[in-house]
Amino acid sequence: MANSNSSDSEDSHARQGTSIEEQEPKFQLGLLENGLDFVLSAAEHADAGTPRDLKYAALHLVDGIELLIKARLEKEHWTLLFADTDRASQTKLRQGDFRSVDLPMAIERLKNIVGIQIGTEREERLNEIRNLRNRLRHYKADLGIEQVRALLAVCLDFCYSFFRDDGNSLPGNISNEATWAKILNHLRTNKEFVEARLENIRGGLIGSRTWECSECWQHAVVIDADDTNCKFCGVVPNPITLAIHNAADIDWKTSDENGGLPWCEECEEGLIVHLPGQSGEERIYMCSFCGEYGERLLYCLRCDEPTGFAKNGEEERFCHSCIEFIRTQ
Repeated sequence: MANSNSSDSEDSHARQGTSIEEQEPKFQLGLLENGLDFVLSAAEHADAGTPRDLKYAALHLVDGIELLIKARLEKEHWTLLFADTDRASQTKLRQGDFRSVDLPMAIERLKNIVGIQIGTEREERLNEIRNLRNRLRHYKADLGIEQVRALLAVCLDFCYSFFRDDGNSLPGNISNEATWAKILNHLRTNKEFVEARLENIRGGLIGSRTWECSECWQHAVVIDADDTNCKFCGVVPNPITLAIHNAADIDWKTSDENGGLPWCEECEEGLIVHLPGQSGEERIYMCSFCGEYGERLLYCLRCDEPTGFAKNGEEERFCHSCIEFIRTQ
């Protein structure tokens, strides 16, 4: 009977045009997906913070870094994954029967062939955590917990920057973005990571008026007509969500729509928020989409809704809707 059932099952699959093997669940992870999974594991362990967790955070983070860099090398050309490119073959690649580049060699190819420079200090930190990984695996490690946490933070920041910026369009998809969201969920409460990340992006925030990001909670969103994003986590914010998240107080005359925030008459895309000023400057009113701002709002002479930002002594005026209404009367 067992043989008969097996035969019937095989016949059924044959009639449906699929083999039994094709019905089996697949276990398939590419370099990028596998690398992100290791980085996620490292972030989870770093978040827990026990000596055992920090050990696995270091082990998994180095594996994740190597795989992320290899994913970028593969995007350039698959032969760059081989330690000896003269012996590269697609058959060996498919079978996994080859010696692949190690981290130092991968970094050199990233710089010299792909043209991505990661910086001397970052490279030193990557070598440090690689050496730590090797001691943990093959000998022993004698480091303070805070020292390890600080090293993990800098290297996690490298992963974040590499995927978002330096990776030069690593293939992204919904699954990869979902993994990054999980990674960020752990990292945004990691004090050492936050400090390392803020230090890394500090130069890009100087002189800019920043908004607090609703995803990572850092004051790192810079509004730019061509490239509005959070310099900390890379998220491109929705202007309405950004405005409501940053509305600490509402003191203007308007309806309760959009959280009580008025639309910007300059662009008609964003909402106006009363933000803290810079270095002792008075609070300002600023649009969450176009970035226009002023020290106070102007109100429509007819309907009393905001019409724009007071600049150079401008006084109250009619809003677009009221101008159109008056024109048609």
